[in-house]
This record gives sequence, C-alpha cells and structure tokens, in this order.
Amino acid sequence: MYCQCMTSKPFVTMLGRLSLWLSPNIQRLILILMLSVLLYLGVLVSYFWLCEDENFVRSISANILVPAKSKNQDDSSSLLVYNVNMNLNNNSNMSERAVRIHYYNPPEWVGRDTFKKCPQNCLISFGKEYKKYSTSQFVIFDGNGNLPKEPPPKQSGQVWIYHSLEPPFLQPRLHKWNRKINWTISYRRDADFTHVYGTMLFKKVKDTERVKLRSNWEDKTHGNAWFVSHRNVPSRRAEFARKLNKSINVDIYSRTGPSRCPTNAIQNCDQLLSEKYKFYLSFENDLCRDYVTEKCFKIYASKVDVIPVVRGVPDYSIFAPPHSYIDTTKFNDISSLGAFQKGLANNQTEFENYFQWRKFYYNEPTGDRAICRLCAHAHRATNYQRLYENLDTWVHGDQGNPMCRKVTDIE
Repeated sequence: MYCQCMTSKPFVTMLGRLSLWLSPNIQRLILILMLSVLLYLGVLVSYFWLCEDENFVRSISANILVPAKSKNQDDSSSLLVYNVNMNLNNNSNMSERAVRIHYYNPPEWVGRDTFKKCPQNCLISFGKEYKKYSTSQFVIFDGNGNLPKEPPPKQSGQVWIYHSLEPPFLQPRLHKWNRKINWTISYRRDADFTHVYGTMLFKKVKDTERVKLRSNWEDKTHGNAWFVSHRNVPSRRAEFARKLNKSINVDIYSRTGPSRCPTNAIQNCDQLLSEKYKFYLSFENDLCRDYVTEKCFKIYASKVDVIPVVRGVPDYSIFAPPHSYIDTTKFNDISSLGAFQKGLANNQTEFENYFQWRKFYYNEPTGDRAICRLCAHAHRATNYQRLYENLDTWVHGDQGNPMCRKVTDIE
C-alpha cells in the first residue's frame, strides 16, 4: 500500500516541482519526514487492528474510571485483572431505561430511595433469595452485614459489587470471594466508587475580612470534648485520651458515660461544643489508609467554633484545609500535644487563625456521590470491566502492603 503511494504520478510530480527551488539536502529531509509520518500511520493502524482483534479496546477505556491511588498503594498487578468478558448487553438505549441494582444483604440505612437523587434512572431491590438476585445484572454485597462465608452462585454476565465503609478489622476474611467481585464501594481512594463524608471546595468568591468566632471566647472554658461510641478498638484511642487528660482536660461524651449526647439532640450537642469547648477529639477507631469518617467532616460541615484534634490517616492535608486542625502525629509525645493545646487555648488571636480557612473553603456533603456514580456506570458497564483477583488482599493488605499502621504514639 505504501509503495504504491510513493510511486504514484501525483507524488512524483510534486517532488519534481519541489526540486526546482529546494536544495538537495532540503529535499532529502522532506522525504525522510514524509516516510516517517507514513511509517507512524502504518504502526498506528496495525495497533488498533490488533487491539480490536484481541478485544483490548474495552480494557483501555476501563482505565478512565480508576481513581488516583493513595501514595502508599501497592502497584502490584496481582490484585486486579482487567478486560474480563462479563457478557454484558451493549444496549444503545441503556441510559434511557431503568437499571435494576440488587442489594443482597443491605444495611439498615439503605432504602428504596437510594437512587432517588441520582441523574440516571436506577431501581433497587433487596434479598438473599436466588430468584431475586439471579435476575439482576448488578448485585451489591455489604462486607459488614452478614456476608456469607461461601459466595452464592454467580450468574454469567453479572457484575458483583463489594460495599464496605468500615476499616479492615471490622470486615471478614474474603479468600473465598477472590475472583468474584468486579467493583468496590469504599472510603478508600483506590476503590472504584469512593464514598467520603465530605469534600472541601474552594469558594468562588473569597471572603476578605478576618474570620471571627461565632461564640463568646470568654465562655469557652473547657479544653477537649470527645464523643465516642466504642473505646476498645485497634487505635487504642481511649488510652490516648486518658493520657492526654493528664495535660489538658478531656470531657468524654458517650452512651454509657457520665456525660451523654443523645443522637436525637445533635444540634444541642453542637451548640454545647461550640460555646463551651476549644478542641474536639476526632480519633478514628483504626489508623488506616484513607479512613476519615464523619467524626472529622462534621466539624467542617456544622462550623462549630472548635479545633479538631485528628488521629487516624497519615496525612490529613489530603482531606482537610491547611491550618484547620491539629494532627497528633506532628508531636513527639502526648504531653507535648497537651502543652501545645494549653498554649493555644490562652491565645485568642492564634486560636482564631485555625478558622481562617472559612474564607477560602466550604464543605460539601458527598454522601450520594458514590452511589450515583455506581448508577451512572451501571448504564454503561461495558466500558468498565474488571475483576478483583484477590479481594482479601485488597481489603486487608499483606505484610508488604499493610492497610493500617501499628500504634506507636502511646508508649
């Protein structure tokens, strides 16, 4: 094909005309460039022909939905296998009809209106009965709610989704679920659909005046408030709080403790927090990659006048505005943290500096975003095909790629 093009009469005529006013060196250079372009086009055509033949085009398009990995994420290809043929029907009217997504073992908070706020049309059904889940193209399994040890029979063409917002220690071992799950919904940034409790966005119009406290500084006479439900957890947060209490007071609010905050009076608790306290302990139950819960984000959403003291992920700057929190990992020991807090509690100007982020950022709730992305991708599932080769390792990690770090800041 290329030889015919090179020896055709128009091509020769064109070279003849060029030779009248171009030097031989320039002519040779132009000829080399033209041959290079033709060679490149030939390679490109061959590549796409090969891709089509091997059905790799879908594999390439699948990558557009893979989120940015955590900087500690292992790049081992053994965790994922791409280009899995799931025999999905490629219906051109797919986006116009409702897609049914079945939840095998739904948690209590998942209801019939799960997809109500989503732009695409999705319906949800529930139950472990074979007749229900076997007829749905998409099936979700909750990793924290009665997940069967043995996976049920999987129908040809089904897309299985693993859903868990809890850290690894609250999830079962998943060896028997290897090569069963296609998509994941998780708090982790390397999940297919990342569920976070909030997102900090830049304001379009920045405030120019210095942010002042909404509450009365003179009334804020207490140090730390800590709202906690479970204390005996891998992060040993109760032990950390007890040691911090030796340097600066920590008032504990729990279901069974001397101070209580009922779940039906959250606004009253926020008001108490903002008026009386200067710091809020946002301690996670495990020190895991990307695990930041509502304990942290609710402070930014409610805009109470307290500084969050955070203990969880290695780097909170990924999730929260700069100079808006106190990171426990930045101190050599707990007593140093307490001393820093005491100094800050006696300096109103420096204390207010921790709220200047409000001039530039605002918190946007994102609870529906992951589930709506799932709905959207269910309408074009053929564009995103993957299979988790080793789901257990992806959830729990291994010796070379741990998901959570050990506690080293208490002893």
